[in-house]
Amino acid sequence: MQVFIGNPKPMEIVFDSYGHQYFVIMGGQTTTRLVYPDDISIEDATLATIDAMKYHMQERSIPDWIESDNKVLHRTLCKYYGIKATVKRPGGYGMMQEEGKS
Repeated sequence: MQVFIGNPKPMEIVFDSYGHQYFVIMGGQTTTRLVYPDDISIEDATLATIDAMKYHMQERSIPDWIESDNKVLHRTLCKYYGIKATVKRPGGYGMMQEEGKS
């Protein structure tokens, strides 16, 4: 089972030379992919996704879109984040724009 999330405000955890962790804000959009074992329950996959996104997406932001190979998981995550399940990934999402083009 897998989930793809359109992440409009990505961030990542980095560690300094002393082992302290901190978040770094990344520019642009990214697609966050989460893969789960086939035998994981929908409930566990939902909770794991929500928890993981706390470390990949800035606070107070919501995904632009969500895709999954499991329809129930897809609907559950869309409902949680308050986005329409019919929203699809735009072509070129997360691709860097060439300088001078919009």
